[in-house]
Amino acid sequence: KKKPRGIFNIASDGSILKAEFAIKLASHIGFSSFNYKLISSNEIGSLAKRSKDMTLDNNKAKSQFKTTFPTLDDTIRLVVKDYPNMN
Repeated sequence: KKKPRGIFNIASDGSILKAEFAIKLASHIGFSSFNYKLISSNEIGSLAKRSKDMTLDNNKAKSQFKTTFPTLDDTIRLVVKDYPNMN
């Protein structure tokens, strides 16, 4: 049997904006009514160029290892569960 070779992205299924991730995570740890203002990364003025889409395609890993990965919501719940000191 051939050994798996190459790069495998191990990531949740789906994609989400960083701001949406932060809002969902905050909600799960009890910060559901906090003040925030969504802005574009262009407004920050960083000198470093950043990709607008950091989504990872996990299809190769799912196919090679015949497995599934959790959804983003499931992953957020697992993060909160694993870090009880957050809430």
